[in-house]
Formats: sequence, structure tokens, C-alpha cells
Amino acid sequence: MTRPSTRVLLDRAERLAEKRRPRLEEVLPLTEHPDPAVRAAHVRLLWAVPCDATFSRLMALLRNETHPGVLAATAHALGRYIWSGMQIDPFLDEEFGFAENVTIEQVEEARRCLHVLCDAEQLPSRTRFEALRALAHDPDDRTVARIDELARTGRLEDLLEAVACMGRSGLPRWHQVIMALLEETGEADVLRAALDAAGEACIEAAEPRIVQLTRHPDREVVLAAVWALRNVVVTEAGRQRLLELLDAPDLEVAERARAALVELDALDDEDMAGP
Repeated sequence: MTRPSTRVLLDRAERLAEKRRPRLEEVLPLTEHPDPAVRAAHVRLLWAVPCDATFSRLMALLRNETHPGVLAATAHALGRYIWSGMQIDPFLDEEFGFAENVTIEQVEEARRCLHVLCDAEQLPSRTRFEALRALAHDPDDRTVARIDELARTGRLEDLLEAVACMGRSGLPRWHQVIMALLEETGEADVLRAALDAAGEACIEAAEPRIVQLTRHPDREVVLAAVWALRNVVVTEAGRQRLLELLDAPDLEVAERARAALVELDALDDEDMAGP
């Protein structure tokens, strides 16, 4: 029987990524595929299915994998254990499921392994950055220090990565840094990174500036600003701007505005529902 082509398998991985929770048996076998692109695509999908079998496979990849792209995907998937670790309540019975099949021991081991990847100077920066992003879901002191150091190197690539980690962490210690970067006028890449970070960190104080940036001449900045508003709008002015953008001639901008309003309305519904 003819083996499916790489393109077919990558397309399949994209379709699986659209599922809220693909079945483990759909994903796990292809994490051993001989093509590293196929391996990486399916390893990334392991984020969605945390369990003992997933964790064992990720640990095996760390021991045996050499391809930087697959290692980056492994770091991404390990980020789920860092993220889920924040939700573990040791005082509640495991049957409540707050830990999502993740144990404290797995969280600690994932954190240790991700720090090892960050320290691996022989790996390309992309792989090490992916490990740092995974740690940024719930940064310990060592991760905070790494992010601060990265922001001070003077290299644009490092700054952009540091800002992404700052936003992902949500820590108030970096809110002013992100807001200061939103005032940048010369570098569109920095603006986009700051907008993404402000949205991810839900920095509501940034709403007025982000509304301004929905009129920026750079289309990518506008797209980032519109999407950031989904998490920062607290005034009628912000919501009104999104409503105006529903009629934007740029269809992607209009779609981003619609999606942002959908998320805002979902949050309003939750607030009205009460405890």
C-alpha cells in the first residue's frame, strides 16, 4: 500500500489542529514518522491531549530526537504541562479534572526539561525560544530572569521574543514595559509584538492606545490591534471602534473585529451569569 505523502499528512495535521481535542490514537503514531516535518506537526498536536502516554512520548523525544524543529514542537507540547500546572489544586480530589490528566510531578519534570532546552546553546534560537515561551505560561524566578535578560540584549529578535513571553505570562511586572513599547513609532515589528502581548496579558489600561493603533498605516499593526481589543476593551469607546470596523473595506480586518466582539460578548455573558 502506498504511504501517504508528506503534504497529505501535513494537511491532516492542520485539520486535527482545528479539533478541540483530537484523539490520541490519531496523533501519537505519527510522532514517529521518518519525515521531521510530519513528526513536528503531530508532536505539536500533543498539546491538546495531555496524559501519561503523551508525557512518556515527549520524554522519549527529548532523549532521542535531534531535529531542532521537532524539539521545538516538543517544547511547545510540554508547555501544556506548565499551563495546566497552574490549575492543579492539591486540596481537591483528582476526579474533578482541574489538572487535566496532569500531575505535579509531570509539571516539575516538564519545567526542568524546558530549562535544559533553554540552556542548550548548540540548538538554534527558535528551539530555545519555544522552550522559553512554554515556561512563560507560569514563569518561575529563573524564567523571569531569562526573559528580562533577553529583553536587554539589544537584538530585535530577542526583544520580540521577550515581549511575547511577557504577554504570555500575564505578570503585572511587565505591563508598563509592554505599554511603553506600544508608544513606539518607528518599528512595526515591535508594535505588533507589544499589541499581541497586551492582548494576551489583558492589559485594560492599554485600551485607548490600542484603539488609536487600529488606524495605523501598517495593515499588520491594524490587524494585531483589532485582535488585541478582544481582551482589553472596558469602555464603550473600544466596543464602538470594533463595531465601526465591522464595515472595514479590508475583509480580514472586519472579520477580526467580528471575532473580537464575539469573544467580548461571551465574557459579558459569563459576568452576567454570576458565580
